[in-house]
Amino acid sequence: MDKYQKLKEDGIAHGMCQKMQDEWKEGLSGEGLFRMYFRGMDFCIEHDWPSLETIHEFFSAEELAEHGIYIANGTSEGQSNVAVLGDAEVHIYVKPFDVCDIYVRHNSKVYIHLSTGSYCYISILDNSEVHVVEKEGGARICASYYSGYVAEPNMFDKIHDKNEEE
Repeated sequence: MDKYQKLKEDGIAHGMCQKMQDEWKEGLSGEGLFRMYFRGMDFCIEHDWPSLETIHEFFSAEELAEHGIYIANGTSEGQSNVAVLGDAEVHIYVKPFDVCDIYVRHNSKVYIHLSTGSYCYISILDNSEVHVVEKEGGARICASYYSGYVAEPNMFDKIHDKNEEE
């Protein structure tokens, strides 16, 4: 059994919905698998799936970074979906007028650089840390805060604290 089939079976054991199971066709790998990861991020966060151990076992840091998933220190430039996991420290550069969704988990740290007119939405979880290094004219950044640390809250256009009652 290949790693993708093992990963699917592990996802099913963690409660993966039937829709995602059906989409996980034979031979799903590479780009399709990583797109599915971002589409199913709510499930992945809720079930802490796949575990960091599984991620390290099945994928290299380089392969993951090519698809916007960082488990080691690095730099993201121009990626529209980014997940920073484990203990990674990552600088994220959002190009002018681009849109970027970021998920920051575990003990990771991100340093965000927003170019003119760019938009960034970030979900801050676990014991992660977020820094906004630069925010050029017209750039916007909003966040869903679950836990962690926001170093420059005044740089955010909006922080929705998910711990507060609505």
